[in-house]
Order: sequence, then C-alpha cells, then structure tokens
Amino acid sequence: MLTLLEHQIRSRLFATLLLFAVVIVALVWANSPWSHFYFELWHTHLSIEIGSFELSKTLHHRINDGLMSVFFFLIGLEIRKELIHGDLNDPKSALVPILAACGGMIIPALLYVAINWDSHSVNTWGIPMATDIAFALGTITFIRKRIVPSLIIFLSAFAIVDDIGTVAVIAIVYTPDIVLLALLIAGGGFLLVMYGAGRFGVWSTWFYFIIGLFGVWTAINLSGIHATLAGVLAAFTIPSKPRMTSGNFLTKMGLLRKEFDKADKLPESQLLSDDRVEVIEEMKMVTKRAEAPLQRMEEYLDPMVSIFVLPLFALANAGVPLGKLSLESLTHPVFLGVFVGLFAGKLLGIFGITRLATGIGWGTKPEGASWSQVAGIAWLGGIGFTMSLFIAELALTDEAEVNAAKPGILVASFLSALAGIALANSKKKREKSKRVTSP
Repeated sequence: MLTLLEHQIRSRLFATLLLFAVVIVALVWANSPWSHFYFELWHTHLSIEIGSFELSKTLHHRINDGLMSVFFFLIGLEIRKELIHGDLNDPKSALVPILAACGGMIIPALLYVAINWDSHSVNTWGIPMATDIAFALGTITFIRKRIVPSLIIFLSAFAIVDDIGTVAVIAIVYTPDIVLLALLIAGGGFLLVMYGAGRFGVWSTWFYFIIGLFGVWTAINLSGIHATLAGVLAAFTIPSKPRMTSGNFLTKMGLLRKEFDKADKLPESQLLSDDRVEVIEEMKMVTKRAEAPLQRMEEYLDPMVSIFVLPLFALANAGVPLGKLSLESLTHPVFLGVFVGLFAGKLLGIFGITRLATGIGWGTKPEGASWSQVAGIAWLGGIGFTMSLFIAELALTDEAEVNAAKPGILVASFLSALAGIALANSKKKREKSKRVTSP
C-alpha cells in the first residue's frame, strides 16, 4: 500500500510532466501554421451582462486574474500550514531557509537592475525574484531516491518564504492605484467576517469559498490591488483546527466499528446492507470533522490546481513566437536581466547566504547533505516559470519586452532544473564511482 508521501510524490511528478508537456504544446502551437488561432483564442472576450451592467474581459485576463486566484489561495493555505506546524514554525530551524530565500530574492533583483539600469524596464526587477515551488518540488522528485529528505524540506521552506516575498512585491510594487474604500470593505468587512466565523466555530468550507469568492475577491479586484492576492488573504482566515479532537475521533470511530459489526450482514458477493451503509456514511462525517478545514481545502484544491489551473495558465502564457526572436531580442536587457537573475542570481543568493549563515553559526546545512547538493537545491530555486511569467504579465506592457522576458524565463528555468538535478545528484554518483574502482 502506498503511503501518503508516496502518493504526493507521484502526483507531483505527474503534474510536473504535464506542465512541461503543456509548455511544449504552447510553444509548438504558437509557432505553427495555426498560430493565429492560438493568439485569437486568448484574446476572445467573455462578457457578463446583468441589466445595464456589463463586464467584458478576455479569456487570457480571466485565466490570469480569475483562475490564478485559486492558485494563490492554495499558496496561502500552504504558507499558513508551514507557519503553524511546518518547517517555518520553529524560528531556530527556519532561520537559514528564511535568510536563503531573502538572498534568493535580493540578488536576482539587484542583477536585473544592474543590467537594466539605463532602461525604463528597470522597475520590473520582480520577475527573476520568484521561484515556482510546484515546478521545483516536481523536478526534485526525479532524484528523490538519491538525496536525503532534509534537502526536500530545505527547498520547500525557502520556496514558501519566496512565495511570501513574491506576493508582497505584487501587492506593493505592481499595484498602480488603490481604491481605499474597496480595500477597507475587503479587509474590514469580508475578511473580518471569515476570521470571526472561524473563531466562532464555522467549519463549512463552502461558507469560506462563497464569502471569499463573491466578497473578498470582488472587493480586492475593485480596490486596484491584483485580484489574485485575495486568495492569499482569504487563505489566512481558514480555520486550522478540526471540529473534533483526535481522542474523540478514535472513541467515536470505535463505537461506529462496533455498530458496523452488529449491523445486518449480507453474503460477501452482494452489496452492503442498508444498516452498514448508514454506519459508513456516519464514519465519513466523523472523519470530515476530525480534519481541519484548512487541510481539507488544500486536499481538494491541490489536484485541481496541478492538473487544471497551472497547465491552463502555462498554455495561455508560454506560447512565445520564436520567429520574432533575434540576436537583438536575445541581447535585450530584459532577456539578459531575467536569465542572469534566475540562472545565476538564485544560486548566488540562496547558496551564498546559506553558506554565510551556517558559517557564522546561525544554523546548520540540511542534515546528511553535502555542500554540492545544497548548491544543487539552491539552483532549483532558479525555476521561476509560473510565478515569473505571472509577474512579467503584470509588470511589462511593451510587446518587445514581453517577448524578451518569456524566453529568458523559460530558458533560465529549464537550465536551472538541469543544473540543479545534476549537482544535487553529484555526491551519490561519486560515491558509486568510488565503490566500483576500489579494490
């Protein structure tokens, strides 16, 4: 029987392969004889009319602003879970990953600014700051049997902190105008209602979904702040404690098991009796009460985001017209800034700060790992992909700059993945080689 961890690893690997396949499809489609269908599809307008009110947005906008809110909601759930009882809960053990993440955001941003110093695109330094946690964790599954678990924990921890920083940058830097009244309605109204409901014992996931979608998301959208941030804010109001304690759960399940044994029995070849079906349904309800709404929502959303939301986002945003690429575009300051920031800046920032922090005694490197493996994991932080593409869509308005940034993101993410896997796997290969050559 597969353990929960094995299920997660397999699903993460499948999601990564699917995402990679979708990127290839988007690139091929955008450069095929049917490329005009690709670009026309995403610019198709979807309209909502209620009386005289009309809201018309493109399909591309619906995906990037609407569906991606679900992704950011999941990110918010993961961040909150890590802060409550995850790798970021213990300040002592979390210090090194936090510092590493800060280095992995600051150094790429500085390299981007240095390369784009004389360009008006200098303000888009947030693009190479981001790490795509889903893609990075999916990539590491290719070598999961050859590395120690502490490296996966280290990657998860600094990537989560990176997500916090990325969300902050989107909210502060890439929000042009803020409507204060709408923001107060979102924070002082709907978010307060969600928080209060959790405090007073409301465990219905549908309640939080409806208030979050029709209340927080709408108000945040009207405030001028990017609507995806509503997902992160709403996630922090979801109750993290179950309705039923573990002790009560075990007691109740023990009683239900006895009821199941006493219920009418039918031959094994037939369906369960109605009495046993009723007991099973009650067991499901008890199990639901023993799981916190935060964990239940994360369990529901993770496969939807991995299999539907992120692939659709990649399909809509990764289609770069390669015919427009030239020596000029490959030497464009935006391309160079993004590429250098992700491929070199992430490694320098994450690994450099980790080495410095452990050197002065502020923490230790991942247990059982070599420094070359730590560097490999740091290099995986250069997989910006989804998050970097998202910021590029927000920050850049010039088509030439967008067409320069996207190839930089894709190439840097791909090379960072290859280099990270090779370096993280290097220790195992050397040990194997020594065993073979030894007398």
